[in-house]
Amino acid sequence: FREGGIGFEVIVGDTGSRDPKVLALYDAPPPWLRVVRGLAYHFSRCNNHVFFAEARHDHALFLNNDVIFKDSPEALWRMDQALRTDPGLGAVGPVMFFEDGLVQHAGIDVFRNGPLTGFCFHPHGRSELPSLRRPAWSCPAITGACLMIRGAVFEAIGGFDEGYRTEAQDVALCLAARRLGYDVRVLDLGR
Repeated sequence: FREGGIGFEVIVGDTGSRDPKVLALYDAPPPWLRVVRGLAYHFSRCNNHVFFAEARHDHALFLNNDVIFKDSPEALWRMDQALRTDPGLGAVGPVMFFEDGLVQHAGIDVFRNGPLTGFCFHPHGRSELPSLRRPAWSCPAITGACLMIRGAVFEAIGGFDEGYRTEAQDVALCLAARRLGYDVRVLDLGR
């Protein structure tokens, strides 16, 4: 990132870590890490607080603490570059896999007919993803477990809808970005 002239920082919104190793890291963080402590878990409210009070960059990556990348710098670089090179792209996230190699997330879609019309779902969940082997594709929404968004888009939307405490705020955010005219895209970063 430094070689590409791109600054970054990691901001952790902590909601009650107790692990001594984690707490030791928080007490003596590296220069690129800032920790916001004392948050009470509410996904939307915590992430909004951290973004609006602390973030200073063009793009924000919302990332759960259990997401593991095979090659973190490359994955983050590719998500960032997708946003930098396509002004019509508002948010991007990767295909995510379970430990058994099956798809956990490859975009979120919405049922368009039948008794579940309007409900969202993961259309490729628990599949091997053979038919989607392409670098990127548009979808209605991506998971907030790993979602990179333009800071200006996040601000224009007003952040995550705090009416959603633990679920669906990612879908609401992506749909709001789409209503503003931005694309939402999944990247296949490989396994």
